[in-house]
Amino acid sequence: MANKKNDRRNKRIRPTKPQAEKPVIHRPISEPVGVSFRYVTPGDRFCLSQCNRDQVRGYKECLRRLTTLPWSEVLRSGTKGKGKRGLNFTPYPDTALRKVTRPITLSKELQISGVRAGSGVRMFGAYENGVYYLLWFDRNHDIVKG
Repeated sequence: MANKKNDRRNKRIRPTKPQAEKPVIHRPISEPVGVSFRYVTPGDRFCLSQCNRDQVRGYKECLRRLTTLPWSEVLRSGTKGKGKRGLNFTPYPDTALRKVTRPITLSKELQISGVRAGSGVRMFGAYENGVYYLLWFDRNHDIVKG
């Protein structure tokens, strides 16, 4: 009986295998874009709740277009000038942003960008891995000079 106890004590202990990190799922650029409200601060100055009915309609249409196009099309969608149309994706350095600051939890590696949601109305966010993370709804070109 004592030998069995000693056998158990002398048994080699196998270290547990470290768990592998969950792989990041990369969505193909040809798939429609997903949208996340993860970084939107409810009730702040650039929240959707501060917008009027027409502005909300413009944002809703922008979100519909954004989520039906693949990212490659979002990048090409839009024109400037007299015949403005499309989403007009525009990346901005943090230094160009006014009246807002990058959320602390948003990686510095992600480029903040804006998309046109209507006349004088832009939506800001950051794209990563098939998802456009919404940050701010800018009704009056307060965030970036228009």
